[in-house]
Amino acid sequence: MKNKLILGLVVIILVIAGVWVFGKKLTPPTSEPLRVSFHSWIGNGIYLIAKEKGFWEKEGLKVELQQVDDNAVSKQLLSSNKIDGIMGWTPETIQVLADSGVPMKVVFATDVSDGADGIIAKEGINTLEDLKGKTLSFESGSPSHLFLSYLLDQKNISISSIKTINQTASDAGAAFVAGKVDAAVTWEPWLTKANERKGGHILVSTKDLPILPALPAFRTDVITNRPQDVKAFMRGVFAAMDYVKSNPDESYEIIAKGYNLSKQEVVDQIPTFHWMNYQDNLKYFSQSSDPSVYSLINKTGDLWLKLGLIKKSTPANSIVDDSLLKSLNK
Repeated sequence: MKNKLILGLVVIILVIAGVWVFGKKLTPPTSEPLRVSFHSWIGNGIYLIAKEKGFWEKEGLKVELQQVDDNAVSKQLLSSNKIDGIMGWTPETIQVLADSGVPMKVVFATDVSDGADGIIAKEGINTLEDLKGKTLSFESGSPSHLFLSYLLDQKNISISSIKTINQTASDAGAAFVAGKVDAAVTWEPWLTKANERKGGHILVSTKDLPILPALPAFRTDVITNRPQDVKAFMRGVFAAMDYVKSNPDESYEIIAKGYNLSKQEVVDQIPTFHWMNYQDNLKYFSQSSDPSVYSLINKTGDLWLKLGLIKKSTPANSIVDDSLLKSLNK
């Protein structure tokens, strides 16, 4: 009886010790998967790498990835609790999501456009002021619209002074190359193709103004009830970013396969954005940074409210939860 009691005490001690290593509590394996959607933006390829290389498994976490390129569908999946998080949305879509009443929080950033988005223009349009009276194509409510609105607001230029056409970014780029519009707000590969039109050039891009970060958001109940799982998810993503640095060729092949692209197409797009590692995130989520995730979300809310795209602007402090990021290794 005495031996059984001692054995029982030993087992209890080992169990307690097993969840603590060097003073840090480990994330226990979870049987419930974390379900997230993402769209086929090249930066979101980091999730494909994290899955393929088992970085979430190493954290004891199961992750179900769903590739959904329709924001309305992702929003419906999140609001109906069919997914736990939406990956890679930019500030304007985050404000729209908050305005719709979906309870969610932004917890970190994965990447930021660094030349992938911009305005292409014909010869003779060399400044934003030169757009007045010209035909400009872009997609209303999109990241392109945010980029344009942000720039015009800085210069105090009214959108009403420009002849606008509502088209998707790809259609806008194609329309410009075909000579149907004077300028377009679009993304790659249309920025590179701008010179296919005589005199065509990039007027300004996110390399000049990096205001389009990809911001993963989780439902608030998931953050409250499964904080260790969300932190494990983030650690897996940051581990994948480290892996890309030391294994770029294999990483690009994983992205190419996942998006049905050639490896060269992936390689060509890599320089147009950059992934944000843990240290980048700590800086970006500091309210003293310029820009910060807080200032961008607040500014976007003001712009979208002015344009009538939302009914109310939600303060960044009500949308962002940086507590898990700042306690990631605890």
